[in-house]
Amino acid sequence: MSNEMVGLELPLPPRCCKVITTPYGGHDMTRFGELLKEFRLAGGWSLREFCSENGFDAGNYSKLERGRFPAPDSDERVEAYARALELKEGSDQWFSLFDAAAAERGRLPSDLLDDEQTIDKLPALFRTIRSEQQSGGIDLDELVERIRRS
Repeated sequence: MSNEMVGLELPLPPRCCKVITTPYGGHDMTRFGELLKEFRLAGGWSLREFCSENGFDAGNYSKLERGRFPAPDSDERVEAYARALELKEGSDQWFSLFDAAAAERGRLPSDLLDDEQTIDKLPALFRTIRSEQQSGGIDLDELVERIRRS
């Protein structure tokens, strides 16, 4: 997987990530953190046990899980978490973690940016999303289903 993320700013659909207001008045997206916690608990690890076994700082990892720290900027760090969580490379869980990190950072996953066909089709996707928004709202679930069927 490419380690570089292109600084492409994308309009994030409003329901792709849960947004919460922090005590400091900023916003936090928690999807990446939720996935970290979900996968850790599914593996049967306590927070301290998991962090101790993998050399992570438990306080910082806890802040990631709770959305108090943003998703890492580097794919290497996300990959370190994915491997520590024993996610199978290339699995849906693996890509879910990378996709959540990229979405939280407002970027496309680097593996998609390496695919010229995907890049060529992005403007059509953006136009479709805008068109749906202008026609009275966007049902992202329906849009995803339409893309899957095409």
